[in-house]
Amino acid sequence: MKAPPLRLENYFFPRVLVEANPNFANTGTNQEVPIKLSAQPQVSVNTKDPLRFRLILKIRIAYDEDHPSPYGIELDAVGFFRVDETVPEDQRTTLVHVNGSTILFAAAREFLLGVTGRGPWGNVMLPAWSFHPGVHMEEPPKEGLAEEESAPDQSG
Repeated sequence: MKAPPLRLENYFFPRVLVEANPNFANTGTNQEVPIKLSAQPQVSVNTKDPLRFRLILKIRIAYDEDHPSPYGIELDAVGFFRVDETVPEDQRTTLVHVNGSTILFAAAREFLLGVTGRGPWGNVMLPAWSFHPGVHMEEPPKEGLAEEESAPDQSG
């Protein structure tokens, strides 16, 4: 069996803020509410192992008069990934940026469903989101360096 090109080693949510909007007008219907969503990934390669990456995904939902979201949300997801050695070096950061961000965004979606499900306005499900440059994001991924300690050994 061929190894997958990207493997998630670990992830966690170091920042979680969910604030119920006290001015939200619940219509009592299941009608979709427009939200002001941003999702910004930051990819760092491990300085001692070029196959290991740290990805920080900052998800924000703000509420204002034009976007009456039931909740204000600030969620940071941090994931550690390993790229298979067969992936060309010039494609690794993009692979982590696009596929890694998609993996963390899906984990955040499930996490927020549970958290907001216990809130006064019911659960909020993040919409489908693309991390391909030019779709929801204007710029291509920027690569940084991660020290060895920022990407802990997950090998067992």
